[in-house]
Amino acid sequence: QELYERQQAFRPDPVLARNAADFDFLSAPQPNNLITDKSKPVIGYFGAIADWFDLDLMTRIAELRPQYNFFFIGHVYALDTARIQSLPNVTFLGEKNYREIPLFLLHFDVCLIPFVLNDLIKGVDPVKMYEYFSQGKPVVATDMPELASLNDLVYIGKDVEDFAAKLDDAVREDDPDLRRRRIEYAKANTWAARVDVIDAAVRKSFPKVSILVVTENVTENGEEFLGPFFDSVQRNTAWPNYEIIVVDNNSNDATRATLLQRAAGDDRIHLELINRNTSTAGCRNVAARKATGEYLVFLNPRTIVPPGWLERLVRHCRRDPSIGAVAAVTRFSEGDYENVLEMQAFALDIAKDKFEQASNEPAAALDCVLVPRAAWDKVAGFEGIRIVTAEDTFIHRFENGSPAEFIRVGSIIGRRPEFKLKLSKLHPSTCYAREGFQIQPTGQSAMGVECENATPGTAIVWGSTILASWYQTPSVISALIPPELYESPGVVDIYLMNDFGESGRLQFTVDTPPQP
Repeated sequence: QELYERQQAFRPDPVLARNAADFDFLSAPQPNNLITDKSKPVIGYFGAIADWFDLDLMTRIAELRPQYNFFFIGHVYALDTARIQSLPNVTFLGEKNYREIPLFLLHFDVCLIPFVLNDLIKGVDPVKMYEYFSQGKPVVATDMPELASLNDLVYIGKDVEDFAAKLDDAVREDDPDLRRRRIEYAKANTWAARVDVIDAAVRKSFPKVSILVVTENVTENGEEFLGPFFDSVQRNTAWPNYEIIVVDNNSNDATRATLLQRAAGDDRIHLELINRNTSTAGCRNVAARKATGEYLVFLNPRTIVPPGWLERLVRHCRRDPSIGAVAAVTRFSEGDYENVLEMQAFALDIAKDKFEQASNEPAAALDCVLVPRAAWDKVAGFEGIRIVTAEDTFIHRFENGSPAEFIRVGSIIGRRPEFKLKLSKLHPSTCYAREGFQIQPTGQSAMGVECENATPGTAIVWGSTILASWYQTPSVISALIPPELYESPGVVDIYLMNDFGESGRLQFTVDTPPQP
């Protein structure tokens, strides 16, 4: 809030996008035994332990409340923690893989935000609060300005004695409705919600462009033009504020089914289905009346647009207000390119070589024309307005040939590649109970795995325990194995996990040691 108010001195419309949390990831952890000592209430904190962490406060609180167990998760940066770590009711667990955080949070009875009240913290909206709230946990925090509006959900400690008293209140809390309200707050404040706020603000800062498309039996002869057309527009239009108005002129092939399917998957697409034969000019007028943009783009559905196409067209009109309409180039020579990848490279070369160049010679075919709304409203057509050709803006128009062949090599462009994790082999795959294996200099046992498509964030999972893992190559990952994991005979599932998903399972066997 402080940063927002500060920015208001420079512009009247700053956007406040607070912190948030990944609610789905944090809210429903699996049962686990990462913390087994429940003889006392568990008071927890996770995050960096640095100069903004009030170490003196936490040391005094832990001394004043020996009846609670305190667990601190996170790397310690340049702080002397010897005194607090000497206390019998305090455990520092070090830095943990973020995938384990929900598992630890499950065990916390009360969570802490013990930040020093300095100038930095005045503008901090703590991410931890949203993370803690994802499981409805009681939170005790220092008197941070950003938490003032949440004093009905957070316990605020004004000083050491008050903080200790609020901690007692939080431990005693028995209010299901309060827990529900915290969870609802976290559910409403996700990163997806923040993206929506930022996206809306970015869109608002750009003039809206309406892309107007007239269709009529576009899928005749079995050739599918609409799929490549919509894919290219959605993939290659970086302009953040646009809509697509499609007017279908009484199609009797598969065109309407394709349009309905596309519109169902993209709320920027709006359909107007005309059930009588109408002229192309009439359909354009229908589309223009439906449009809400400051600029109108009339675009042929038998085209494919390259990256940057719309920005370049708009730039010409904004640079020269005398332009009534600006058309893209579609002419090219045979051999300039053979597929969509080469076409996009060709278009980029033209954009660089002819940056902001325009000619007064209108394009031979008006397959892609941008018109300022004000200019269109004066004449309701292209007659009587100045039309220029944007020599730096090329789009591809299908004249002959199959769109499927043209786009085949580009079918993965803009799509997230598949990185299917595969676990192939364990090294070792068995051990004796309570006997170490592949002993490291630290004295701990180690496991290596052969795999496919591992990433630097890939971790080995032993049953329900995420191991401290080391990425070596996409085909090799290793990890240290705490001795308590192979203390008893049994069989455990081993698998890999990263941001793309999980691998299949392999079994590791802990055998009974042979009798002497």
